[in-house]
Amino acid sequence: MNTNKIKLAALILCGIVLSPQTSEAAPAVQLSDRSALFTIDFTFDDPSFAIEIPVATVAPATYADRIDEVGYTIQKRIRAEHNPITDVAGIVLAPQLEINNGRYQVPQGTPTTFTLLIVATFTNPITDHYQAVLTKLPYWLEGRRTTVHQNQLDEIAPSELIINN
Repeated sequence: MNTNKIKLAALILCGIVLSPQTSEAAPAVQLSDRSALFTIDFTFDDPSFAIEIPVATVAPATYADRIDEVGYTIQKRIRAEHNPITDVAGIVLAPQLEINNGRYQVPQGTPTTFTLLIVATFTNPITDHYQAVLTKLPYWLEGRRTTVHQNQLDEIAPSELIINN
Protein backbone atom coordinates (compact mmCIF):
# COMPACT_ATOMS: atom_id res chain seq x y z
CA MET A 1 0.00 0.00 0.00
CA ASN A 2 1.51 3.33 -0.98
CA THR A 3 1.82 6.39 1.24
CA ASN A 4 -1.01 8.31 -0.47
CA LYS A 5 -3.49 5.50 0.21
CA ILE A 6 -2.40 5.33 3.85
CA LYS A 7 -2.83 9.10 4.21
CA LEU A 8 -6.23 8.95 2.53
CA ALA A 9 -7.34 6.10 4.81
CA ALA A 10 -6.12 8.04 7.86
CA LEU A 11 -7.99 11.17 6.72
CA ILE A 12 -11.21 9.22 6.19
CA LEU A 13 -10.85 7.60 9.61
CA CYS A 14 -10.26 11.00 11.22
CA GLY A 15 -13.25 12.41 9.36
CA ILE A 16 -15.39 9.71 10.92
CA VAL A 17 -13.87 9.99 14.39
CA LEU A 18 -13.24 13.75 14.47
CA SER A 19 -16.37 15.70 15.16
CA PRO A 20 -17.32 18.58 17.33
CA GLN A 21 -18.20 17.32 20.76
CA THR A 22 -21.74 17.81 21.99
CA SER A 23 -21.96 21.17 23.63
CA GLU A 24 -24.34 23.35 25.52
CA ALA A 25 -25.34 26.57 23.88
CA ALA A 26 -25.68 29.63 26.03
CA PRO A 27 -29.16 31.09 26.16
CA ALA A 28 -29.58 33.92 23.68
CA VAL A 29 -29.80 37.44 25.04
CA GLN A 30 -32.34 39.98 23.87
CA LEU A 31 -30.37 43.19 23.23
CA SER A 32 -33.34 45.39 22.34
CA ASP A 33 -36.97 44.92 21.37
CA ARG A 34 -35.79 43.95 17.85
CA SER A 35 -32.33 42.40 18.27
CA ALA A 36 -30.75 39.40 19.95
CA LEU A 37 -27.33 37.87 20.56
CA PHE A 38 -26.96 34.10 20.05
CA THR A 39 -23.87 32.02 20.96
CA ILE A 40 -23.10 28.40 20.15
CA ASP A 41 -19.97 26.65 21.43
CA PHE A 42 -18.40 23.62 19.77
CA THR A 43 -15.09 21.82 20.33
CA PHE A 44 -12.67 20.16 17.92
CA ASP A 45 -9.88 17.81 18.94
CA ASP A 46 -7.73 15.59 16.75
CA PRO A 47 -4.73 13.79 18.22
CA SER A 48 -3.32 12.95 14.77
CA PHE A 49 -3.78 15.99 12.53
CA ALA A 50 -3.74 19.76 12.58
CA ILE A 51 -7.09 21.17 11.48
CA GLU A 52 -8.42 24.45 10.17
CA ILE A 53 -11.78 26.01 11.07
CA PRO A 54 -13.24 28.99 9.16
CA VAL A 55 -13.63 32.35 10.88
CA ALA A 56 -16.35 33.59 8.49
CA THR A 57 -20.02 32.63 8.63
CA VAL A 58 -23.00 32.52 6.28
CA ALA A 59 -26.71 32.78 7.07
CA PRO A 60 -29.09 31.42 6.23
CA ALA A 61 -27.39 28.19 5.23
CA THR A 62 -28.48 24.58 4.98
CA TYR A 63 -26.52 21.37 5.27
CA ALA A 64 -26.78 20.86 1.49
CA ASP A 65 -25.10 24.21 0.70
CA ARG A 66 -21.54 23.94 -0.63
CA ILE A 67 -19.88 26.72 1.37
CA ASP A 68 -16.48 27.17 2.96
CA GLU A 69 -17.85 29.19 5.89
CA VAL A 70 -19.66 28.11 9.03
CA GLY A 71 -23.37 28.08 8.22
CA TYR A 72 -26.28 28.73 10.53
CA THR A 73 -29.90 29.70 10.51
CA ILE A 74 -32.21 31.49 12.92
CA GLN A 75 -35.69 30.04 13.19
CA LYS A 76 -38.74 30.08 15.38
CA ARG A 77 -38.80 27.27 17.92
CA ILE A 78 -42.41 26.60 17.00
CA ARG A 79 -43.25 26.72 13.30
CA ALA A 80 -45.46 29.76 12.75
CA GLU A 81 -45.33 33.09 10.95
CA HIS A 82 -41.74 34.29 10.97
CA ASN A 83 -40.60 37.75 12.05
CA PRO A 84 -38.28 38.70 9.15
CA ILE A 85 -34.63 39.38 9.99
CA THR A 86 -33.33 42.67 8.59
CA ASP A 87 -29.67 42.24 9.58
CA VAL A 88 -27.67 39.27 10.76
CA ALA A 89 -23.95 38.98 11.36
CA GLY A 90 -21.87 36.17 12.75
CA ILE A 91 -18.27 35.26 13.40
CA VAL A 92 -16.45 32.28 14.84
CA LEU A 93 -14.22 33.15 17.80
CA ALA A 94 -11.38 31.11 19.28
CA PRO A 95 -8.88 32.17 21.92
CA GLN A 96 -5.21 32.51 21.04
CA LEU A 97 -5.26 30.74 17.67
CA GLU A 98 -3.41 31.92 14.60
CA ILE A 99 -5.55 32.82 11.59
CA ASN A 100 -4.26 32.05 8.11
CA ASN A 101 -6.32 32.52 4.92
CA GLY A 102 -9.48 33.14 6.97
CA ARG A 103 -9.14 29.93 9.01
CA TYR A 104 -8.10 29.22 12.56
CA GLN A 105 -5.04 26.97 12.68
CA VAL A 106 -5.58 24.28 15.34
CA PRO A 107 -2.38 22.39 16.19
CA GLN A 108 -2.46 18.60 16.30
CA GLY A 109 -3.66 17.28 19.66
CA THR A 110 -5.00 20.63 20.87
CA PRO A 111 -8.64 20.48 22.01
CA THR A 112 -10.11 23.85 21.09
CA THR A 113 -13.50 25.34 21.85
CA PHE A 114 -14.95 27.75 19.31
CA THR A 115 -17.83 30.18 19.81
CA LEU A 116 -20.18 31.08 17.01
CA LEU A 117 -21.35 34.59 17.88
CA ILE A 118 -24.47 35.87 16.06
CA VAL A 119 -26.28 39.20 16.28
CA ALA A 120 -29.69 39.33 14.60
CA THR A 121 -32.01 42.29 14.10
CA PHE A 122 -35.65 41.56 13.35
CA THR A 123 -38.12 43.70 11.39
CA ASN A 124 -40.71 43.73 14.16
CA PRO A 125 -40.39 43.58 17.96
CA ILE A 126 -39.47 40.07 19.11
CA THR A 127 -42.47 38.42 20.73
CA ASP A 128 -41.74 34.73 20.08
CA HIS A 129 -39.06 32.18 20.93
CA TYR A 130 -36.20 31.86 18.39
CA GLN A 131 -33.16 29.64 18.11
CA ALA A 132 -29.90 29.80 16.21
CA VAL A 133 -28.92 26.43 14.76
CA LEU A 134 -25.54 25.39 13.35
CA THR A 135 -26.30 23.98 9.88
CA LYS A 136 -22.92 23.65 8.14
CA LEU A 137 -19.47 23.15 9.65
CA PRO A 138 -16.66 22.66 7.14
CA TYR A 139 -13.09 22.04 8.29
CA TRP A 140 -9.77 21.12 6.74
CA LEU A 141 -7.47 18.18 7.57
CA GLU A 142 -4.03 18.32 5.98
CA GLY A 143 -5.41 20.86 3.50
CA ARG A 144 -8.35 18.68 2.45
CA ARG A 145 -11.83 20.06 2.97
CA THR A 146 -14.44 17.98 4.73
CA THR A 147 -17.55 18.75 6.74
CA VAL A 148 -19.24 17.63 9.93
CA HIS A 149 -22.11 15.24 9.17
CA GLN A 150 -25.72 16.28 9.67
CA ASN A 151 -26.33 13.85 12.54
CA GLN A 152 -23.32 15.30 14.39
CA LEU A 153 -24.57 18.86 13.80
CA ASP A 154 -27.92 17.82 15.28
CA GLU A 155 -26.10 17.00 18.54
CA ILE A 156 -24.86 20.59 18.91
CA ALA A 157 -27.34 22.44 21.11
CA PRO A 158 -28.97 25.51 19.53
CA SER A 159 -28.85 28.90 21.22
CA GLU A 160 -32.41 29.70 22.28
CA LEU A 161 -34.06 33.05 22.88
CA ILE A 162 -36.96 32.65 25.30
CA ILE A 163 -39.35 35.60 25.45
CA ASN A 164 -41.30 35.93 28.68
CA ASN A 165 -44.45 37.81 27.80
